[in-house]
Amino acid sequence: MMMKQGSKNSLAGKQPILLLKAILMSATFSVCSLNAVANDNAEAVKPAADLKVQKAALGSAIFHDTSLSNPPGQSCATCHDPAKAFADPGKDTSPGALEGKVGNRNAPSLMYLKYVMPFGKEEWSTEWRGGFFWDGRANTLQEQARGPILNPLEMNNTVEGAAKALKAAGYAPLIKSLYGDLNDDEAWVDAATDALAEFQLTDTFAPFTSKFDYSEAGLVKLTKQEERGHQIFNAKGMCIDCHSGRFDAHNIFTQFKFHNILVPKNPGLGFYDLPKDSNPDGRKYIDPGLANNPHLTGEDKKQAFGQFRSPSLRNVAITAPYMHNGVFKTLREVIQFYNKMENFWPAETFENQSRMINTQLNLTPEEIQALVAFLKTLTDGYEVTPEIAQKLKEHHAAQAKLIEEQGHL
Repeated sequence: MMMKQGSKNSLAGKQPILLLKAILMSATFSVCSLNAVANDNAEAVKPAADLKVQKAALGSAIFHDTSLSNPPGQSCATCHDPAKAFADPGKDTSPGALEGKVGNRNAPSLMYLKYVMPFGKEEWSTEWRGGFFWDGRANTLQEQARGPILNPLEMNNTVEGAAKALKAAGYAPLIKSLYGDLNDDEAWVDAATDALAEFQLTDTFAPFTSKFDYSEAGLVKLTKQEERGHQIFNAKGMCIDCHSGRFDAHNIFTQFKFHNILVPKNPGLGFYDLPKDSNPDGRKYIDPGLANNPHLTGEDKKQAFGQFRSPSLRNVAITAPYMHNGVFKTLREVIQFYNKMENFWPAETFENQSRMINTQLNLTPEEIQALVAFLKTLTDGYEVTPEIAQKLKEHHAAQAKLIEEQGHL
């Protein structure tokens, strides 16, 4: 998770524990419930029957807690806004807890990360895939949650400092109740990151409520322009080459593979201007991408240099800017880049160019507009009547049941 300064007024003081109470009372996890805070007179919360529900609710409270950074003031939600697909739109990279510090990569959406597989290669493949972060360096949601807490450019805390804050939090008794004896500071941090992982496994992070989902279920129709964009996505635009991938009967629009698509440097990246103790290379800095992954060594690192994991395109229309360095500000600009990459070069690195890219798509302005229209259909929260929304839930439940039955055959 990427974190940034702020959010002191929205969920400060004892509000995280009140939020925890509100969510436990409802035992639901919608974007709306994440932002709802119970009043000070809320009744005592009865323990939830489901351990996962309790841990997820605890994770939600931790996700919104601004006391875990050093100095306090920054939470996971600061850079992963629940109302904005758990991303930090409008920022190339997010400011850290320490004034003047900023990350070197764009904060990606946390949605649909439950489908990320551990980092590695399939036996028949030459391509790496999976793992969390742009370089796949974390293999579990727990590792992913832990990273920003200890990153000096993000939450800037230590294990000892984070554990101290957790012990002082209003939800500390619930941590003890759910995780038993916590003998040292590492155990406290491990419990917190486990709860954060459980929170990210809830349907809040994978609702499948976009117009595309309703259209796939036969409940609404795409416009002619949107349908044309879908056709371009699958054919002339070649988007599907990197952004296909079905998991549990759902299209996630990625296979979580790594590619160097020759993205240019972002001259406005604040990281370039950090002091030498944070960025010794200054404006000569080149992001190594996958070569930064500790699971790779030697020749593998050379072959991985400059590659980044392909993100899901779900909610892409509301999570600009784009690419690992936030260089492109609009969807149209991204498509124009793919249409004729030479217009945007030099690339940050020309090493290990992906075999999946084509520098001359020859899309017309009308085709680009249609493709943008289709990508906008991937935004969750499409407004429909309650009856149609219920039918989508039933459709998803039927799909899940069918998959389960097929798995037992």
